[in-house]
Amino acid sequence: MGLLAKIDRAMLAGYCQCWGMYVEALKDIEKNGTTFVTDKGYEGPRPSVGIATKMLSQIATFSAKFGFTPSDRSRIAVPPASEADPFEEFLSQSRVAERLDE
Repeated sequence: MGLLAKIDRAMLAGYCQCWGMYVEALKDIEKNGTTFVTDKGYEGPRPSVGIATKMLSQIATFSAKFGFTPSDRSRIAVPPASEADPFEEFLSQSRVAERLDE
């Protein structure tokens, strides 16, 4: 569809990293529960709960930027594939000229 460029890699990597951390936090929660109890009897939330919550928020932010939800996809305008980009044509011609000089 031509929606992603090389410059988008960092954003996509950020999304993937947040997803990985979210899954890891959920595994910890599944194994150890959502709370812990100290030696003195204080019960508090396990750090993984905060991590999961924060990562889910970050995932939602990234998802909106990439149009991963139906409402966000409706805002994306995809240029028709048949339209040629004059700048891309210029670059292609320049690359051909460079190769001929070699």
